[in-house]
Amino acid sequence: MSGTTPFYEKNQPLQIKSGGALPHWYQDGKIMYITFRLADSLPQSEIEYLRTLIDKFNNEHPKPWSAETADLYRNMVGPRIEDLLDKGYGECILKNERERGVLISALDYYSKDKYEIIAYVIMPNHVHLLLRFHPDVTPESVLGALKSYSAHIINRQLHRKGKLWKDECFDHIVRSSVYLKIYITYIENNPQYIPAGTYTLYVNPEYK
Repeated sequence: MSGTTPFYEKNQPLQIKSGGALPHWYQDGKIMYITFRLADSLPQSEIEYLRTLIDKFNNEHPKPWSAETADLYRNMVGPRIEDLLDKGYGECILKNERERGVLISALDYYSKDKYEIIAYVIMPNHVHLLLRFHPDVTPESVLGALKSYSAHIINRQLHRKGKLWKDECFDHIVRSSVYLKIYITYIENNPQYIPAGTYTLYVNPEYK
C-alpha cells in the first residue's frame, strides 16, 4: 500500500451523499468495506422492526448528521442486519455457483481500472466487499454498474423479472490497518456455518 494512506484521514475532505436511509461518506482513493444484499433477504416483520428503530433514531438525531452520529447509526443498525442476513432469509439465489459467477466476473472486470480487490465473500443472499478505490473513482458509480449489470444477467439466466438487489448498501471507510484485519477476518469467517459450494470467498494474497 504505497503512496498516500489507504485509510480514513480525519483532516481530508469527505464526499457525502445523503438522501437514503443513511449518509454515505467517501474519501478519494481509500479502502471501503461494503455490504449489499438481495431485495428479498429480510422478512417483512424484521423490516418493520428496523424501520421503527430507524424512525426513532432519526427523530432523536435530525439530519444532517456528523460523522460521529453516522457511526452511531451504523453501529445500531449494521450488526442487526448482518445477523439477519446470515440466517438465510429469501430465495438465496446466490447459493448457485452460476449466479455467483456473474458477480465475480463483473467484480474482476471493473477491477482493471476502478479499484483493487482486497477481499470479498458472496453469500447466498448478500455480499461483503473490501475494495481500495482508485483516485477519482466514486464507489457509488461502481456499485451501481456492478448491481445493474449482474441483475440484468442473473434475471435473464433465471427467467425472472423484478428487482434483484436492495437499492441501498452499507459502507464504511476503513480507518486503519487494525480495522482492515478485522474486516478481512470477518469476511473469512462469515460463511463458516453454511454448506460448502453455496458461497465464494476470496482474499487477495498480498493482504493475508
